Amino acid sequence: MTRVETHTHSVQYSADDGATWTDISGYIESLVTHHGYQADRGTAELSCYVYPPGLAENNLVIVYIDDFLVFNGRMARPSLHYAGNSAVIACEDIMANLSYPWGGEGTDPELDEQFNRVYDDQVVSTIITNYCEAMGVPVELHDIEDSTWNPCSLVPVVLRVGQTPLSQIREWDEIEGAWTASRANGAITRRAFAVDSGTWFAADEGDNIISADRTPLGTESITNRWIVYGFEYEGGLIGGLGVGDFQLDNDNIPDPPKSRTRTVRSNFVQSDADALAFATAGVARTNFPYDETNLVLVGSPEIDIGLTMNITSALLDHAGGPGSYRFIAEVSHRYGAGVGFETQVKCLRTE
Repeated sequence: MTRVETHTHSVQYSADDGATWTDISGYIESLVTHHGYQADRGTAELSCYVYPPGLAENNLVIVYIDDFLVFNGRMARPSLHYAGNSAVIACEDIMANLSYPWGGEGTDPELDEQFNRVYDDQVVSTIITNYCEAMGVPVELHDIEDSTWNPCSLVPVVLRVGQTPLSQIREWDEIEGAWTASRANGAITRRAFAVDSGTWFAADEGDNIISADRTPLGTESITNRWIVYGFEYEGGLIGGLGVGDFQLDNDNIPDPPKSRTRTVRSNFVQSDADALAFATAGVARTNFPYDETNLVLVGSPEIDIGLTMNITSALLDHAGGPGSYRFIAEVSHRYGAGVGFETQVKCLRTE
């Protein structure tokens, strides 16, 4: 592969909530962004020849490569170097807000109880949207896909003072088979953990793949049975063995044991029907060996997490097409921090 490309970058900050922007591209030696479907925030690391004048903590920061927005957040902290006045600027996006404890740490149980957020008979997507707004996330920076699951049909969902919204969201994600994370545009996004065969990016051996490795695990990583236990109350239990219980036979699992089981327990599951639905969907996501492909690509700023990669590589045993579609789980754009501009991607099998 012989390929020479010219790329542009733009880094700007605003000290007045986006009313005016100051370009500091000339100070940038290199930059690295990272977004991941399980990360608690998107990040950007800006290596500067000298510290950009005027830039201060909590200033808004945006980063473009080839006119594609690859980071939208704030300056979190600087790392200064005595020699040459160089600096490494750490930035994070607004997803970090969901990792902060609601209402602070909490000091008075009786007082704290007055500030607990209580949700009764609402679906997950509505609750997460409200969490975003409560934690100061502007409406244009949350993109939560509609959900039909009501986790408070029997008892309310309560976000207590001192509890982080993300702790509940991660539990819902695991049960529902979703991911919640920030993308390159800075928006907190929630979608199903799945590939999209209609929209994908191509990674091709001999074209844009610089290096790669594939690490599929053995058949021991297959889970072909899920048991979901839900809300437990006096004299009863939602879901559980034989109720929220689903299994598909798999020829790679001998008999006995015939199944490898994942057990999930959550008081948010409040009906037998939900428990069985989640167990059934869970098996569909895990009834095959874990398969991870890591790629270093010629820089492609349009690649983002949650999208689909179509991999064609004889060395990786990816033939291209539906069998080689992979969920893009992590993306790192590295401009000037390697060979020119490269994009590092972690891809996962989802079906």
